[in-house]
Amino acid sequence: MVGWGQHNPGIDLSSLGMPGCHQYASADVAVLFLPIGGSGSHTLSIPPMAALIGAHAYSQGLAFVPGVNPLGAITSNGVDLRFGT
Repeated sequence: MVGWGQHNPGIDLSSLGMPGCHQYASADVAVLFLPIGGSGSHTLSIPPMAALIGAHAYSQGLAFVPGVNPLGAITSNGVDLRFGT
């Protein structure tokens, strides 16, 4: 997921059956990605707009892993992408 908002510290997801996992990025845009053979890549197109200079977008991944916890899903760390110089 990619969002314009950051949750710092992260939102504890234990109540959803994901103990030890946190949500660090707002879920403004969700992208379903199904890698083949365990790996893959995804392109994020960013328009060349001066208004984006200095702006931040936040991203985080979620993977479905049966048996890892009661929900069967685990989250990645959060990523802060700053546009421009």
